[in-house]
Amino acid sequence: IKVQGFQSMQLTLLKIKPTSQQVSLEAEYAPSENSVDSSSQFVEVQLRCSHPINSKVEKICLEFNGAYLSQLARQPQKRDATALDDSDSIEQRSGLRLVLLNSETQQNKQVTEFNAFIPRTSFEGKTNMERLSWKAIVISEIQQRGVAQVEMAFPSSPPRRIAKTVLDAAK
Repeated sequence: IKVQGFQSMQLTLLKIKPTSQQVSLEAEYAPSENSVDSSSQFVEVQLRCSHPINSKVEKICLEFNGAYLSQLARQPQKRDATALDDSDSIEQRSGLRLVLLNSETQQNKQVTEFNAFIPRTSFEGKTNMERLSWKAIVISEIQQRGVAQVEMAFPSSPPRRIAKTVLDAAK
């Protein structure tokens, strides 16, 4: 690849195939079953971390990103994921909840799935927020750490109804 404005510079792109030793993280908004309650109070995000078999997810971090956010608003919220069981969740003063859904071996990798519940109140005052940044820190048996990060667009707020629906009015 030639770089415009730099005659003697040339870039080479390499495609590195993922190995079973790499850590990857996927995040997506969960479809809500009850859109009135869940979307008004919490934003639910499904996290899926792939990591080497003899390792475990140590921490999950959430960071708010945006051009004009204060340093305090950008502070990452870190949750210790090693203390979670299948049914346990952690609820800190920020209100961020983390629930371990599943951890299983798939094709020479360990896949760990979480649900994260972010209270909509944590978005208040962050009008310039553009993205959510998730990080998974994985630790191996020999205490080596690996990190994967993924960003997702800021969730849009549900529209507020001014008038009652026809069904509500008929009752």
